Amino acid sequence: MRETLKALALLFAGAIASVIGGILLSPPVPRFYIYVSSAAVIILILYGSGAVSKTWHSYNLIRRKGKRIFAAKIGILTDIDWKPEDWDNAWSDTIPIEWKKEIESCAKQTELKIRVKLISIRQNLDSYVAVLNPYGGVYPEADIMKSESLNKIFDYVSEGGIFINISDIPGYWQYNPKLKRILDATPPIYYGVTPHYVEAIRKFELTPFIKRMGLKAYNTEGTPVHNWKVEFTEGFSNLNKAGMQLKVQRTIVVEKNVKPIIKPVSVEGIGEMTPLCMVYYGKGIFIISLPGINKKRNPENIELKRIISQVLSRLIKGAAE
Repeated sequence: MRETLKALALLFAGAIASVIGGILLSPPVPRFYIYVSSAAVIILILYGSGAVSKTWHSYNLIRRKGKRIFAAKIGILTDIDWKPEDWDNAWSDTIPIEWKKEIESCAKQTELKIRVKLISIRQNLDSYVAVLNPYGGVYPEADIMKSESLNKIFDYVSEGGIFINISDIPGYWQYNPKLKRILDATPPIYYGVTPHYVEAIRKFELTPFIKRMGLKAYNTEGTPVHNWKVEFTEGFSNLNKAGMQLKVQRTIVVEKNVKPIIKPVSVEGIGEMTPLCMVYYGKGIFIISLPGINKKRNPENIELKRIISQVLSRLIKGAAE
């Protein structure tokens, strides 16, 4: 739609320019009409060429950096219309308004000035210091064929934004607003089990989010690290809760662009892995939390909600100092 409007703007600019040419060759015309027409041509060309949007985009990015100091804007996505039973079955059952209250509470304790808003993935994200997806491994995709929302999220982070995944493998599923249902975002690998039956598996590494971040992720349910004794890394040590344990269903391997927040565990043949980390991408950061935080299914993990909010507050405050 936006590209169509730009094309129309250039078309109208050409039409008005030709009219101006005719006016200049005709009997004297008040200069006012020529000035107005010329100004309209310039404005239409600037809009049609994308110069206006690029300038506005740059302005918002500069403004976003300033707001880290004065009143950082944090957005919480609200694109998926889940019913109570959907939240009950989700990896995280914390609805957007509850995340808003949690983040505001943590910010108040650290004397951090913020504004938390409930937003849509379709909005312009330029002015938001951080964006949180409250739907766990599901993300709202405005255009599945073009991966419009996925591209938007990665562009946003690349230019200095913070995107928070609160549980499960980020983007393993995508929500289709037209079908109003969740679809697999991870492409399957097919192999034959018998001559008459084909099995499909979906590897975490093929999930678009994981693939773009260059990560390796593993299922840890039923393994020795499923019950995880939590210790925090340097810089987050005062988040530690004595004797805190988590039920960890997924982990990420610590690579060069991965900074663990929970101290990693070394697994033979795989390397060090962690259930909570920061992933650097371009100028920005993904905060990736993998354990489920559903009150009924994973009551031992509920404290993670507060920890994620504290990590976010610390990142924003640290960038402002």
